[in-house]
Amino acid sequence: MKRKSLSIKELFDLSSKTALVTGGASGIGYGIAKRLAEAGAAVVIADLNSNKGQEAASSLNCAGYNVAFVECDVTKQTNIISMIKFAVSNFGSLDILVNNVGGYPFKPFLEVDTLYWDKVMNVNLKSAFFSCLEASRQMIKQKRGGVIINMSSQCAFHPDKDVLAVYNIAKAGTIMLTKNLALELAQYDIRVNAICPGATITPGTAKFLEWFKKDFLPRIPLRRFAEPEDIADIALFLASPGSEYITGTHILSDGGWALS
Repeated sequence: MKRKSLSIKELFDLSSKTALVTGGASGIGYGIAKRLAEAGAAVVIADLNSNKGQEAASSLNCAGYNVAFVECDVTKQTNIISMIKFAVSNFGSLDILVNNVGGYPFKPFLEVDTLYWDKVMNVNLKSAFFSCLEASRQMIKQKRGGVIINMSSQCAFHPDKDVLAVYNIAKAGTIMLTKNLALELAQYDIRVNAICPGATITPGTAKFLEWFKKDFLPRIPLRRFAEPEDIADIALFLASPGSEYITGTHILSDGGWALS
């Protein structure tokens, strides 16, 4: 099938789409939610923090965007199902899923136990897997394709700290999840890609700023850390018609860190 010719404006127009961003109350997630809303999408912010989530949605609504908030623990499949139903109930469809939720509590490899393993895997990999599952079921039902964006990390390819083994493994798993789903869901016109951010300054990473400055900044050729907007711009591209022939891949946004 030959692709439709689009204008520059149309390439990044999401005005007929509904997007769902997990962990969208702050940081990278909020940056993505805002950028997709600016492109015209109706956006659902899903987050475990109800106060921050409501504040984020209210702020974007006051700016003239169509945004709703739903409280959700994405480590629980029943909550994920309810989250998808909320998006469809409020905006009529689900066209874009951004699996942004993540977390990286430090623990040396030799001190890892099953509770820690499950916690990190549940937040970073299990949540993405089952959110993809339920979202793709809804997209298939709608019969108009869709986009899934999984948030991985630069450390999916290179370990960046000796206390992040389980997190690194989970983010590497996110890359394979992305590839497998892209292959399986292509028949339904659902594209699946991943973003791999480098060190990004957010409210959640502010406490690691000195570590970032010591371990990362000297190795970043562009000589600055990422900001949420840097990652949000990539999400907009992957969610838009401008990337409609891209699936099963990842975009590394690390300022050149991996080159050193």
